[in-house]
Amino acid sequence: MWSRSWRRIRRLIIERILHLNDTPHRIAFGVFLGFFVGWTPTLGAQILIYWLLAYVLRANRVSGVLPVLLTNPITAVPVYAFNWKIGQWLLKGGGIFGELSGQAPRAELDRFVAEFSIAHIFQAQFWRDFGPAIKGLGTELIVGCLVVGLICGILGYVATFYGVLAYRKRRQTRALSRAAA
Repeated sequence: MWSRSWRRIRRLIIERILHLNDTPHRIAFGVFLGFFVGWTPTLGAQILIYWLLAYVLRANRVSGVLPVLLTNPITAVPVYAFNWKIGQWLLKGGGIFGELSGQAPRAELDRFVAEFSIAHIFQAQFWRDFGPAIKGLGTELIVGCLVVGLICGILGYVATFYGVLAYRKRRQTRALSRAAA
């Protein structure tokens, strides 16, 4: 089963990305943007954001579609939970940002969750407390998403760029050997 799935993925990558009629940079840049946008918390609008960025930045608009689709309603919870943990680690200690986000947003979120009740949704105080409570969570998620998206995008760019070059060189070598035979 795994070998069949791997063959399908491999064939999809070879047929859809490596055969694109574009420069290796533009194809790889499209993959970079796909990973970057795919890891952002913009579920539902990611494909539109990707196509707009790819158009404006002159990246290949096809090569990054697959990485954008990695984040979907089925994978969103684990992806965003992972990104949130990365953002929390970066902002709260041990990370490059140190104590940037502070404890105030976390205390607001803890208080908000402790006092939460479905009946409070219809009260004005609930909505006044909602913004400050969600601020810490949102900051951690956004930072985590941007950092993870950037790292995955860079790795995707490098792998795709050199993969396209190697694939094209191998195809050219095969074509020359067939012509000589």
